[in-house]
Amino acid sequence: MDEYKVCLVDANPFSDSGVTRGLDTYLSSFTNEQIFQICTNNKKLCKEKCLHYFRLTDKDVFRSRLHKNEKCGTSIELSMNGENLIREERRNKKYLITSILYSDSPFIRFLRLLLWNKKIWGNEKLKLWLDTYSPDFVFVHCSSSAFILEIAMFVSDYLHIPLIFEIADDYFFIKHSPVSLFNRLYQQKYAITFKRIMAMASGVIYLSDKMKNKYDSFFDKNGTSVYLSSYFTATGKQTSEKKCFQYFGNLGYGRRRTILRLGREISKYGVNIHVHLPPTQNAVNRLSGKEKGIKDEGSLEYEGVLKEMRNTDVLVYIETFQKKKAEEIELSLSTKISDYLASGIPILAVGSPKTGSISFLKKTKSAFVIDDKSKLEAYLKIFFDSNTDLSSFVKNAKTAYQDFFNLKKNQEKASELIRKVVETSKIQKE
Repeated sequence: MDEYKVCLVDANPFSDSGVTRGLDTYLSSFTNEQIFQICTNNKKLCKEKCLHYFRLTDKDVFRSRLHKNEKCGTSIELSMNGENLIREERRNKKYLITSILYSDSPFIRFLRLLLWNKKIWGNEKLKLWLDTYSPDFVFVHCSSSAFILEIAMFVSDYLHIPLIFEIADDYFFIKHSPVSLFNRLYQQKYAITFKRIMAMASGVIYLSDKMKNKYDSFFDKNGTSVYLSSYFTATGKQTSEKKCFQYFGNLGYGRRRTILRLGREISKYGVNIHVHLPPTQNAVNRLSGKEKGIKDEGSLEYEGVLKEMRNTDVLVYIETFQKKKAEEIELSLSTKISDYLASGIPILAVGSPKTGSISFLKKTKSAFVIDDKSKLEAYLKIFFDSNTDLSSFVKNAKTAYQDFFNLKKNQEKASELIRKVVETSKIQKE
């Protein structure tokens, strides 16, 4: 799409770290000179993905509140010829007070709604940046932050360009807990903002059919499902061994409790689960190193995950059995699913059938699924039986990957949607 330019709005800078993997599929036909991003945090920028950034952080807005003459927002231009010197900003003592604004507590979220006035951040600096590059459409990654959605709508309104809304997680129907006063107030405001952006969106991309069906029905939309693809190349490893078990991913949303129980049971067969956590794993859900049947292998970046996956006999996939937490991720599909299915390695999946990922794996018969915690011991006995052949699950996984996660097909679907939205907008303006 050489003729199009996109204004990408996302909290995280578009990078090659794996955090923004979906964008590699959706914006695959765009070069780093065609992508102009507005981001709201201080993470490392990536010149291979984007050369033109406008950074609008909590700290920027807060300082503009304190200093009326100081316009918030920073235009950043990277060069492919020079070293990328932009690094994650250290939270030093100089702005210890403002560092609390990086918190994601209900109170801080509500505080942002009161303080982050559009007159402050929608200033001449941002408008000049938008006028300079004049993108053809807005692409916004759905976030739990109403601020991100407000920025995307501002850009669309200001430039009179169409907006494409990508929804990878359920932030609208989900009911967060604990339900505090500030949480309820924030959710009410967020719901209003979400409805506005859905009404404005010329195109919607969902991460799964299950999510598409529910959102399209409620908002009377006709969105497109584009599953998150993988860049993993199958190992071609053919083995019936069940000795090396590895889990890659975080332990939030009740997963920690599930893997501890699985570890205790699986240790009876003389094996351990080697657990690799993402660098972003919070301290609450980390392991102590003393759990039975579990080996804590520390943190791994996404590139390390793809490399280490080749050294395993069985990939372990975990979800919660807790009813409330399972309902919160009923529509979501884990980013690990595509990598696991593409690997050519047997998958042992344990968790509630209410979760989107376990439901998908069971429906496609692409993993040995244990979705009843009362039968964990009995099903593990079947799993470890020498007569239990896992090859059929591997075969089904390959089929499911080609049907839903094929990279080329999904890139074409996303590109076709973008072309349709932009061309329709041009015709309407004529």
